[in-house]
Amino acid sequence: MKARSAGRPPKSPTSLQPILPTTRLPRSAASVKPLSLQRLRVLYADLKARDAKSKYPWRTLILVFLSFVLLSVVQFVCTTTMGAMSIKVNLPTYSIYHKYNQIFYEDSDFAYIPESKIFMTTTSKVGSTTLWTWLHKGLSGKSSDKECKGSQVTNFQAPCWQGKVLHPHNMTDLERWKILNDPEVLRIAITRNPFERILSAWKSKAACESDDFGTDVRERDRLIPGMLRQAQMRKGASCLSITSFAEVLDKLRRMSERDDFDMTLLDKHFRPQEFHFDIINYQYILDVSMLDNVTALQPIVRRMPFPELLTEGPTKLSSSRPAYQTLSEPTAALLYKFAILTEGLPQEIRIP
Repeated sequence: MKARSAGRPPKSPTSLQPILPTTRLPRSAASVKPLSLQRLRVLYADLKARDAKSKYPWRTLILVFLSFVLLSVVQFVCTTTMGAMSIKVNLPTYSIYHKYNQIFYEDSDFAYIPESKIFMTTTSKVGSTTLWTWLHKGLSGKSSDKECKGSQVTNFQAPCWQGKVLHPHNMTDLERWKILNDPEVLRIAITRNPFERILSAWKSKAACESDDFGTDVRERDRLIPGMLRQAQMRKGASCLSITSFAEVLDKLRRMSERDDFDMTLLDKHFRPQEFHFDIINYQYILDVSMLDNVTALQPIVRRMPFPELLTEGPTKLSSSRPAYQTLSEPTAALLYKFAILTEGLPQEIRIP
């Protein structure tokens, strides 16, 4: 390329294309048309017609680029807004789901009857065997309770239940959340005075005086050695006096307070009653003493497929006999400390 000579004069401005754009007078606000989709279509058609005559359709490209930028901004704003809303909803949901996994462990005392929409909490030694034996008739339509008895009646995986009762442990978090928040689900808790319950558990599953209390010797021989291992106490015993029983429970209570023992690992006959009133909104709370009152059980009976088989209340099946037992003050104090680990029971029984 040749360098222009220094003495060559520049071309006249009149021979060049205009460098500056033509000055336009501003229009009044009244003459400015509002921007609308129809107006944008007209502008686009006008620009497209002009660019058809031009070698470089830059106007259309600019309009497409600006439209892309506008859509990207709108998408970003919407995504950010929805994300903030999602965080507000999911944080408490995650917390609840985490709690579900803690309370609905495999051996926890909860059950759900989908056909009747009943969620029930029946802790061992609060009449659970009696109640479920009675409910089996109303669910199966069979007046005889021989098909589902003994330990099978509280094992909802047993063939006699035919999948009519489910455990929350085997459900998803969303299924459990729906059950606990569905206004059509009747949520029931069967409670018992915790001090009376722990005495009943000792008579039924731990006492050496089996003839006096009708103790289940087979269960006792299985449960007590495991309980002593958990408490890191003497081995070899297959039964416990009431004093020894209180000492073992107190040892487990103190270990639990130090986080050296998980109380949910204790056999369900002995561990404290768990109702979780902070999560489960029960509409129906019954003391075990009311299980023989068929009138009080009517909210349950009305939901059964075969209510005509439940015209009478449950027949008591407990093997523990109400024999008198003298307690020393130190023993009673230890049992009381363990008993109050049970979640706070309601002061009044609620019936819908």
